[in-house]
Amino acid sequence: MNMSENSTAEGSRSTEGRLVRAIGPWALTANAINLTLGAGIFVMPATAAGLMGSSAIFGYLVCGLTMALVLACFAEVGSRVSGSGGAYAYVEAAFGPLPAFVVGTLLWFGYAAAADAAIAHVWFDNLAELHPTLKDSWLRPALIIAIIAACVGLNVVGLRLGVRVASIFTLTKLLPLLLLLAVGVPAVASQAATAVETPTAKQLGDGALVLFFVFAGAECALTPSGEIRDPKRTVPRALLIALSTLLVLFLGLQLVAQGVLGANLASHRTPLAAAAGELLGPTGRFLVVVGAIVSTMGTLVGDVLATPRAIYATALDGGLPKTLARVSPRFHTPVASIVLFGAVVCAFALTGAFRQLAALASASVLVIYSLVCLAALRLRYSWTGPLESGGFQTPGGPVVALLAIASVGWLLAHLKLAEWLSLGVFVALALAVYGLSRRRL
Repeated sequence: MNMSENSTAEGSRSTEGRLVRAIGPWALTANAINLTLGAGIFVMPATAAGLMGSSAIFGYLVCGLTMALVLACFAEVGSRVSGSGGAYAYVEAAFGPLPAFVVGTLLWFGYAAAADAAIAHVWFDNLAELHPTLKDSWLRPALIIAIIAACVGLNVVGLRLGVRVASIFTLTKLLPLLLLLAVGVPAVASQAATAVETPTAKQLGDGALVLFFVFAGAECALTPSGEIRDPKRTVPRALLIALSTLLVLFLGLQLVAQGVLGANLASHRTPLAAAAGELLGPTGRFLVVVGAIVSTMGTLVGDVLATPRAIYATALDGGLPKTLARVSPRFHTPVASIVLFGAVVCAFALTGAFRQLAALASASVLVIYSLVCLAALRLRYSWTGPLESGGFQTPGGPVVALLAIASVGWLLAHLKLAEWLSLGVFVALALAVYGLSRRRL
């Protein structure tokens, strides 16, 4: 889940010519896995079970297939657009600044803010596992505001401190998950697999829409496109390996949770911690809970570090109000953008639950994906030709891009009215802000 990493590239385009192509396939694969494996997986097995019951693994397979089609489009357009910037740069190259600005708005506020708000709920639920008196307490909103404010303050004080904290937290998130898989898969996975039922089309669509929340992020590894070595071969290979690894990990964790917790899985706010407690006792449960707390804090710190800098860069270019380009004279950080982003995350967290926020985040990123898939078609068949000679071409011509667009459209068709309205508000605000900024120029 960490699509806000796109933002770090915006201020570097003037230095593209001095960048060294040093990112190879294994480094790109590791980065794609790291950016995707966020805190959502610690709670998603229960959410998936609540939407699809024991058939949740089909939702993961649908998401994996959709993501494979989308990443093929990212691989193609990423090998053609030589500059950095990720989805923003790809859409801008194909369709111009206005669609790119809409992508940026959906990325910052529709996806990043909603995702961080959902992750703040995951953080609190795991904290409450260590202190049961917090469960269903009035302290939930107060502590959620406190953790977001702490992330804002940390990043206002300085870039270097924020990077260091985020890096330390990132290193710990894999260990408890791998431990749970190592113990749980041999014990219960086969039993859980035999109990799988076939979902209805509505169950599958509703569930996959929310599940997509844990799949988004691998494409963010393409943000430094100008520094990837031999992108024609490196990009598709790395993305395929990363997606395959993540899909196996997610399926394994879902099967372990289903096998251990059974019909009660959907009722657990911290399903992986509960499964670890059954398999490994209090020590295993404690390790997973601590891993989830650290992972969520690392994600929040990292997103509050990266996303506001995209807002700052856009404001500096005149695309957003100049107030958002204000830099702290003491700490030399984009304080106004950081505070704004933190306030939006707080607003989302206080007005939505995890499932609704995950659906909104998924919808926002799916719209972005659809535009990137259209960009892949546009750049392949544009009269100007490929932007980078010898770029990667997905086998099958336009079929893969069209299937990706159809898959994304099918998932978006399962949005509820309130979620469509939220997306509409984001797009309308983006268009209004863009129009006002153009008038001033």
